[in-house]
Amino acid sequence: MINQKNNATLLVSLCILTIIGSIFTMARAYFYEMASMIEGNNYYVGDWVYADSAIGTLMGAFFMIQRKRIGLYIYTLFQSVYISRVLITTLMFKNFINGSDKITYGFATFFLIPSIIFLILYWTKPIRSQLK
Repeated sequence: MINQKNNATLLVSLCILTIIGSIFTMARAYFYEMASMIEGNNYYVGDWVYADSAIGTLMGAFFMIQRKRIGLYIYTLFQSVYISRVLITTLMFKNFINGSDKITYGFATFFLIPSIIFLILYWTKPIRSQLK
């Protein structure tokens, strides 16, 4: 009984942190879009990929708070899109400025590590057992 309660607390905690992270990612996508518009690049779609993935992970978190397993699948799909987009962006911009590899990899690591950790945690048996 106590273990089930701890697992439920862990699930809700992860979901709340996911909601906060998704809101942060949506804000980041908005600022990226503003920066690309200032540069005159009105056709850059990468920012929308970030925003869409954040909305998807947000939806997944809301479903998981309601203990619905479909939320885990939605979260996984959109988090995979987000992780892929960060990796693609990293590869695109790693030599954008001479010697910027370390900075680019640092930013990518800053965004990727929490995403991967959360994805792994959501798929652990104690968390999955809370979802129906």
